[in-house]
Amino acid sequence: MRIAFLALAVAAAAISPAFAAAHPSGDDSTALIDACRAPESATRTVPGIAVADIPAAAGDLPGLLIRDATNQAEARLYYEPAFEQMARAHAPCWGAMLRDLAQVVPETRLGIRWASIVLTSDRDYVPPRDGTDARWTALVDGDEAHLEQFLFLVMPHEETHSVQTARRDGLPRWFEEGHAEWAALQVTALVRPEVAAAQRARHAAAATDADAHLGAWGSMRVSPEAIRRQLSPEDQQRFDKDPDFDPPGPFHFGPGDIVSDESNLETRYAAALALFDALEAAHGTSAVREWIAAVLADPEADPVALARTMLGEDLTPLLA
Repeated sequence: MRIAFLALAVAAAAISPAFAAAHPSGDDSTALIDACRAPESATRTVPGIAVADIPAAAGDLPGLLIRDATNQAEARLYYEPAFEQMARAHAPCWGAMLRDLAQVVPETRLGIRWASIVLTSDRDYVPPRDGTDARWTALVDGDEAHLEQFLFLVMPHEETHSVQTARRDGLPRWFEEGHAEWAALQVTALVRPEVAAAQRARHAAAATDADAHLGAWGSMRVSPEAIRRQLSPEDQQRFDKDPDFDPPGPFHFGPGDIVSDESNLETRYAAALALFDALEAAHGTSAVREWIAAVLADPEADPVALARTMLGEDLTPLLA
């Protein structure tokens, strides 16, 4: 067991914003960087990423269908008409980011459908409910820094959660958040290194505040009221009376719609990320990805037990 070294590495990860900054490499990453950094007025393309129009259906916004020839994955980017150029500029970049995120997570399934993004100025936007889509709102309000924070930092984190949810239930919260932040920051650092560095600096500051008690960190669920407010009056009545009623989506959820144990939140996020960073420093990126893949592949798998057998690490003291 190397828990003494691992504990020191966790502390180092919390202090250093540049700790374990591993990224995908090669031609794909070069194309991603070029596409994401070009001016919005430029024509952005990435080899293997195809973008096609989605005509606006009745009561819906127009959109772009983004397909990845590498793994047949797809994503959708909807937009208000005023933001069409913005959507077209970001679509190849977003598709390439998702390609790299799939490698980092790792997500090996073919033909997956990532969660969608909606570019809108409407803070109360509610998508049409046809049961086929999960959409995240990118609020366009003139604050470019806010929009970039959402697209290049928040969404990679949330897309990692979508993979976790699709693969299995019952993951401990420290694994969910540490994995999501670890994977997201690797992709973010490639296209917006200053955004990733600022996020790591925030985590580093929070890590010194108090003990994280990661093992006691509760799971997340969507507030029932966040679903109820988006239902028709008829479905609201059924929702109130029938506990087994599962209304069709898609629904729009924001951070305030998630119910969980949020005490000592910033410290816990920092510690969860630091744990993954430390494992990467001790064993390498490939070994950590193999551990993650094993956890996601088996609904009964215990991340702590697998860390012991696959990495020779006892994580128990770090989760106390």
